[in-house]
Amino acid sequence: MSGYAALAVVAITQESEIPWRLFYVDWVLRYWPHRTKLFYQFNVELRPNSDLEYLSRYGWSEPEDWGVWIDGAEASLLLRLASAPVRNLRLRARLRGEVDWRYPQIVADVIVNGTSVTRWTLESDEPEVELEAEIPASVISVDQLLQLTFRIRDPSPSSGLGAHPRLGVISVVLSPTETP
Repeated sequence: MSGYAALAVVAITQESEIPWRLFYVDWVLRYWPHRTKLFYQFNVELRPNSDLEYLSRYGWSEPEDWGVWIDGAEASLLLRLASAPVRNLRLRARLRGEVDWRYPQIVADVIVNGTSVTRWTLESDEPEVELEAEIPASVISVDQLLQLTFRIRDPSPSSGLGAHPRLGVISVVLSPTETP
């Protein structure tokens, strides 16, 4: 296994310590096409189908042309922000849902650095939607790390038969709010 592959395995494992994940983020972001230094710049649209390979993350399926599905009950991205926010942040995400008659909606918690910031619900009649949430500046760590986690509530059918609801991410943008 190459050094890069071994490093990636360590970084995407949920049990990995944050310093290993951060090392992975710093190392890989050197090759990220959107980079200005090794940090996420506010208002830059992350498109998981093309940017996932540059982010420390877990819980994602293989990227598709439109975006990427969450693989299982939880998926996460780890970003190092270019600057510590002095105001709250606005998270804007374009999402795609796949539901059926047994599961007419998808409910997902949005968690930032271990703090639940909102719960989003996608209904069967809105297969693609843009949702927003406010992230308190106080949940951003002093080292400017932001771990964004999407946790699907009850992602698998209780009967064990057939398909289950799926949540996909098309894009994510973080920007400072207008008021402090």
